[in-house]
Amino acid sequence: MKPLRYLAHLIVLAAFTHQTLAGACDPVTSTSLEAGAFAVLKDGTVSIGSSGDSKTCQVTFSGSSTVNVGSSNLYQGDPTKTDCGLTASDTTLDPLTLPTFLTTSSSAIFRYKNDGDTFQYPSNWYRYNSSQKLFCVNGSSPCTTDIGYNTADSDLGNFLLSIQKSGNTYTATFDNRLGSEWQEIEGGTGSKGEMYFNYYVDPDPTIPELPYRISYLNISNTDVVYFEPGTYYINKMTLTDRVTIKVAMTETNGDKAGDGSGVVKLHLYDGTSFKGNGSCINIAGCENGNASARDTTQYPERLQIWVHNGDLTINDQAQIAAGIYVANGTLEIKANSQTAFIGEALAANIQVGNSSGVEYAYQDTGMFTDLYTAAAVDVTPNDGIYSLAAPAVTSSANYGDLTYIPYQTDDTSDAVTGGSGITGHLMAFKLTTSGTSSTATWDANNKMTTSLREERLWSTDASGTLVKFKNLDDAAFGTLGTLSTAQIKSYTITPDYAGGTYLGNRDSSAWIGAPYITQPVILDDLVIFQTDDGFIYAVDRSDDVNTGGQLKWGFMPRPLVTDLDDYTTFYTQHTMEGQIATIGDNIIVGSAKGGAMHYALKLTSAGDLDSVLWVEESSGDNPHRPVTFTSNNKQYAMYITNNTDLVVRELTSGSSKTVYDLSSKTSKATTAPLAYQYFAVSGSSNLENLEVSFGDNQGNVYSAVLIDSGSMKGSLSWKLTGNIGTSSTVQKNVLWLQSATLRGEDYMVAQTTERLKVFRLPASETSWRPDWISMIGESGSWNDAGTTYTKETDHSSNYEHIQLLESDVTITDQVEIAASVIFLPLQRDTEASCDAYYYLYSLDTGLFPTNVLHRNASVDGSNVKIGTGKAFTPAVISIGGTPTLQGHSEENTSQSTTTGETITNLGLDNPFTFTTGDQGWSGWRELLDE
Repeated sequence: MKPLRYLAHLIVLAAFTHQTLAGACDPVTSTSLEAGAFAVLKDGTVSIGSSGDSKTCQVTFSGSSTVNVGSSNLYQGDPTKTDCGLTASDTTLDPLTLPTFLTTSSSAIFRYKNDGDTFQYPSNWYRYNSSQKLFCVNGSSPCTTDIGYNTADSDLGNFLLSIQKSGNTYTATFDNRLGSEWQEIEGGTGSKGEMYFNYYVDPDPTIPELPYRISYLNISNTDVVYFEPGTYYINKMTLTDRVTIKVAMTETNGDKAGDGSGVVKLHLYDGTSFKGNGSCINIAGCENGNASARDTTQYPERLQIWVHNGDLTINDQAQIAAGIYVANGTLEIKANSQTAFIGEALAANIQVGNSSGVEYAYQDTGMFTDLYTAAAVDVTPNDGIYSLAAPAVTSSANYGDLTYIPYQTDDTSDAVTGGSGITGHLMAFKLTTSGTSSTATWDANNKMTTSLREERLWSTDASGTLVKFKNLDDAAFGTLGTLSTAQIKSYTITPDYAGGTYLGNRDSSAWIGAPYITQPVILDDLVIFQTDDGFIYAVDRSDDVNTGGQLKWGFMPRPLVTDLDDYTTFYTQHTMEGQIATIGDNIIVGSAKGGAMHYALKLTSAGDLDSVLWVEESSGDNPHRPVTFTSNNKQYAMYITNNTDLVVRELTSGSSKTVYDLSSKTSKATTAPLAYQYFAVSGSSNLENLEVSFGDNQGNVYSAVLIDSGSMKGSLSWKLTGNIGTSSTVQKNVLWLQSATLRGEDYMVAQTTERLKVFRLPASETSWRPDWISMIGESGSWNDAGTTYTKETDHSSNYEHIQLLESDVTITDQVEIAASVIFLPLQRDTEASCDAYYYLYSLDTGLFPTNVLHRNASVDGSNVKIGTGKAFTPAVISIGGTPTLQGHSEENTSQSTTTGETITNLGLDNPFTFTTGDQGWSGWRELLDE
């Protein structure tokens, strides 16, 4: 049954989900790399042990105790535990530039296995096709001597050099020249199988090197594989248990084998299937998992592993000596006894096990030499003011009404903090025909006073009852060092207490912390927002310059109080990283701690805090906005915890929760739940229905019915909506989902940081089908049935072709859809500029829309630059009954003053309106997070 349609002009904001922060355009925070086994990219984390693991450190670190990670992102199981002896360098890096991954177009297959001391192959195992089969030299099967092949089959002879028997071991030797492309190579499934990759470089320098290109390489139990130095592109490489990988260092005419580099460079498109429990990877003296025989001298500089997409997973008891780079995923070493990593690794995130007998040893591999020798760069924040989140707006407004925007000021000249003072702001701006006024009506930071904070800041006692922060019990602060609870209360209430001694990294003018990624929300007469000082705040939203912005209340969840004594780092830990949702006129639900905390607050009719319904701690790193909805006259919040638990919880005090396990479908949900509610007519009754969708780290989107005919289901039947890829699956983090309806058909938009894909659900259908896609380097569409994909070959006219994304863009926030137009926020990073853009698409076709006006002038086929840095989801406002979108970015368009000073325009910018055109207006499903 299709959902009830709403009026054409009804506009509802969609769920705000986790943003991807920090790109090459951001204020530079990198310095040269310090010596250490592990390093991560910007905003990456290093975890020793599983999340929440409070066991003592059982692993051994040697060679260096430094971890190249931000000081707030080094977690050693329990974040308070320091017995691993590690030190965070507080330096991280921008992503490295990888070469273009070379795929294979070949269908060539080779498989072999051993059985005892004989080599066997079924009759359908062949090199290329049925006319090019291998055969036994002695004519028997199974073979008792060497394997032969038809020398007339040049395609075979150019790659598979030989299969030779030595004792009970058969060795298949391959050659990269000419026949270097292979679809599948699979090693022996029995015992004593070997493969040898002979790397040939022609002595004639005019003949180019031909690197190996293999779609699938499976190395099975007890296999031994030799790689000669050179470059290998492998889409998928699977290691089963107890595999041995060696770098062959044989010399020919005085030169090292292979390409002369002496290094095996394995480029893996996706490293998730690597695994290899009990394997010996470039480890001398270690054979088939015999870890105890490992030699003390190792050569990690001989092996480089470059993972272009996804995670790299190395299973229990594996030993590896290598340099590793994981471009956009997690390096996970599932350590057990005898596990060893020797070398150095750089990844987006690193997660390693915490078990006895495990060793992580730093040794220079030469893989990151340029990062060590790079000159140190400025690590202080930018001078000036910028925004890290979208604004709060009312869905219906008139010119002169206020919008509310979070900002951060980095003052590099502040004397108290040594030149890195940070101030948070919530500013109110009046709507104008050109966007908003560039002068704030008020700033909540300027309205704070000690007396207001003493009376209006709250937390809870041990039983969960509200108590003023100034009256908190000592137990709330945990075990303290040299500070007293009185001192902590004083500098929390008055940040420049004791002459600014306890400001940490805050400016002396900062009453509130930086808002970080939290989008403010409006609830009745309040604007509500979260900041890095650990509080959620509510201020008066009035346009009166005296009362507007004044503190109504602030609340700090009790579990955060114990961290306040570390004033030097508390404000850099982003403890309130998350989003806020409301329901009705008195309930607030939010996420914090990067998705590891959720809470619900109830307000009085006057907007004051009434009670804390619940505070829930968990694990997970998806700080999305909870979805709120009403069913059978009960209010609920829905959110994701522990990465695989979909939680539905009634918004009453002490309420129990229903948890739906997603682990059968995914290892990690990466979006907010997307929910929509509709009603089916049965007789004279409207039966309530609710569907929910989520995206995961494997590039998939799933949907299920949560409420059917008014009843909430005890278990959910998830159905695959689709994958983010085109002709094959692509393992990328799906970060945002959005939904809309146009002409009786439903559409769902899924986004990663580098692609946007639209799915369509035709009227009266039950299965989604792919519609069109725009991604870095490519765009295309599917036929009406969703079965055939056609890539665009001409991008000369956006009105006739679906535009692709250029290599220098990054998607930075969720799309907004209005009047059947998709507005895609992204950032373009060139050597000369760092610009925020909206790219525009028609919802149903992907073509450039014809019905968009910009500042009362047509956009005329061009995407719109709206400022500098990251672009945010535009604000949708019905102004005097006319739907209008207002743009926003980190820094909006700059202007020069009469004195020649360049300043950033504050407030919203770049309004868009619409004509009806041929497209008509799109209907909207009822989204449930407002």
